[in-house]
Amino acid sequence: MTLQRSILWGPLLAATAGILTLGCSTNVPFYRPLADSTDTIFVVNGPMKPQTSFDNATDFGSLFTKYLAGSLQARALSARAVPRGEAPPPTAGLLATADILEMDPGSWNLRFWIGFGAGRATIHAHVSLRDMEGKSLLFEKVYQARSLTWQFRENILRRILAKISRTAARDIGREIRTKGILEHR
Repeated sequence: MTLQRSILWGPLLAATAGILTLGCSTNVPFYRPLADSTDTIFVVNGPMKPQTSFDNATDFGSLFTKYLAGSLQARALSARAVPRGEAPPPTAGLLATADILEMDPGSWNLRFWIGFGAGRATIHAHVSLRDMEGKSLLFEKVYQARSLTWQFRENILRRILAKISRTAARDIGREIRTKGILEHR
């Protein structure tokens, strides 16, 4: 009888652990600070008001710059996040601006108890890429992402920012490679 119970409960417990692991992971890009270079993309915060967490412990604007720089590095582009309040060096190659326009954590209770899109968390973000020499706009796009997982406020917002940063890095990398921006320097 115990063998039958273990055969029955084993896969059920493994599936439950797998679902809980997927629901709790944020899957954020790994950011490695790099030395200054002329071919580096410097990621700065935008001019919008800083977006902080609900207990004012997390600056999501600075977090967004690190996520975008990490996502660009994952695409084999030299990128560096500039801390809030600092200016990029004058020898910077390209300047990427990451700005959170709107951030809504949604309702965890609605996501859990009702589902079907109720209580979803949403972030609108603006990303642009400029040439530091000519100040010309090379890329600009507004992103919107939402998530329906059962995570709590801060984790779900981190997950959405990671999703936006990976998509923006893909679009910026595609734009840089198709236009040959860094090869002309």
